[in-house]
Formats: sequence, C-alpha cells, structure tokens
Amino acid sequence: MSYFSLFDSLPSGVIVFKDSKVVFISQHILDVLNLNYLSKKNALHILCKTLSVDKENELFDFFSTHDFFANNNKVIQINHSRDGKYDIFLFTRIFDPIVSHNIIKEKIVSPRKYIDEKVAEYFKINKLERVQVLTFYKGIPLKNFAKILRVSNESIELDVDQKHLISLKEKNEITIIYNEKKSSSVITGEIVDSKGTRFTIQNFYLAKEGMHQRDGIRVKTNGALFVLVDAHEFEVYDISAKGISIFLQSQEEEKLLKRQRSTTLLLNNEMLEIDLEYIKTVYEDEKILKIIFAMYTTQNSKKKIEEYLTSKQNEILREIHQFLY
Repeated sequence: MSYFSLFDSLPSGVIVFKDSKVVFISQHILDVLNLNYLSKKNALHILCKTLSVDKENELFDFFSTHDFFANNNKVIQINHSRDGKYDIFLFTRIFDPIVSHNIIKEKIVSPRKYIDEKVAEYFKINKLERVQVLTFYKGIPLKNFAKILRVSNESIELDVDQKHLISLKEKNEITIIYNEKKSSSVITGEIVDSKGTRFTIQNFYLAKEGMHQRDGIRVKTNGALFVLVDAHEFEVYDISAKGISIFLQSQEEEKLLKRQRSTTLLLNNEMLEIDLEYIKTVYEDEKILKIIFAMYTTQNSKKKIEEYLTSKQNEILREIHQFLY
C-alpha cells in the first residue's frame, strides 16, 4: 500500500479500485466530504448511502458513468484512469462562479445540469465581448473566436465563423471556452437556432475536463473497421491514435470485451495486434452504446493506423473546404 499512500500528498482526492472493489481511499477525499472523523470502512459505507448505491461494485459503476456528484453543496468532478489492474478515480472540487450552492438542489449533479442563468450572469458581470468556440465535424475539431451578440437568461447569441455551420450536419452542440486555464470554465450548449453564422444557444452544462484541449482527430468508422475477439467480429465505433471504442449490443458483450487486454484490429485487409486498457462504458438514453479503451500498438501497427487517420482527415478537410467554397 506504500505506492498508494503517495496519493495522500496530492491536492485532489483519490479512490482506487481493483476488480470493482475499493483498495484505497485518500485522506483528502474524506476531508472534502467531511468524513474524516470515520474509519475508512465506515466512510465508504456513508459514501455509498449518499450516492444511493448499496455495494462497492455499484460505487465503481457510479464513478465510471458520472462526471460529477454533489455533496453538502460541493460539486465534485470525477476523472477516471487505469493503471494495470487498478482503476484510479481522481476527485476535484469545482470552484467556479457558474457553479454555486444555490443551483444544487439534488444529491447527484449530472453534467447535463443546465446552468443557463448562471452562464448569463457571469457573462454580463464580466462584460465578455468574445469567447472561443469549439465544434466537431466527423471527429475534426473546429476552433476559433466568436463575437457575443446578445446575452439573456434564456440564451446567448454568438456570431461564429462560417466553418462551424458544417458541424450542424452532425450535432446541434457547441462548446464555449472563456478561460483556457480552468477546465471548469468550459461549457457546452445546444444550438437551438441558426440564422447564417448567428447561433442562438441554450441548455448549457459543464463540459468534460480537457475536451477543449483536444487537437487530434477521432474518426467514426461507419462500419468500416472491426476488431476480432474470440472469433467474433465487433464493429469499431471510432478510433484515434491513442484510443478505440467499440459498439455494444448487450451487457454480455460489455463483460466479454471488458476482460480483453489485447485484440486484433481488421484494417484495410490487414490484421493488426493492439493492446487494450479499459477506460469506461458509455450509455446513451440509458442504453448501452460503446466501450472505450486506451490503445497501445507496435511501431508498425501505429504507422498503419496513423496512415488510416491521415487519409480520413484529408477526406474530411476536403469536404469542409468544398462546403465553404
């Protein structure tokens, strides 16, 4: 446990799981949650009750599928990583003018807790005239500055660059960055109306940490790529230079794939061996959607994957250019 005790020196809370069981809780997270007067066993019991889960494996599932939770008017952000057999969850308290105790009315705070009035209040107080915006088209990040045209409690209107119009073909979402140094100052909203480059945006929620720093391409494969597991082919949902996600049809498929530490990627009639590290399972509309892995490859496989990504990126960039001109 001496290795884990190093986590006690961090300014953030840490809980470590192995096989969905808690093996370490840092002192800092107990302090933040006001559970430092209890033994770690009893603190864990109280934490489960606070989050309305009964067992440690359910606590693991909760942390794996949530980005935030609330406790005693504190909003705690969850970040998940994996190191060998261990799942490591890092907990950071969010200090942000948009997130305050008067917007927390239930125990659990979803990343889709809408904060329109708080966003408007912050923009007005700070007299912001422009912000950075980020959208995606087929995995390519499109990012630049936009002019703030109007701010109300119901919506914000922006004048964006023309290239963002192509993003509307896929999704009516836009991310606004108004403080690069603080990830909690990154919000995502729904584009409810667009007149040319004038976007009306509502339904803001806190964006996931670090998403605005993403520069690399993540390609949706649209049924073009598969992985081979136990002689069965599974469709790849999307792929990047460092990660891969796979479509799921059932909980049984998730259990099977979650155990995998390596697989074979079928790419352009070649079979590439890749190592996997489970990150998380993603749900959409309460239905299981995909499983995400970090991906490690040989130099040869890495080269093949990068060639595929570059080819796809060039195709998409040509499509964007044709859209604009």
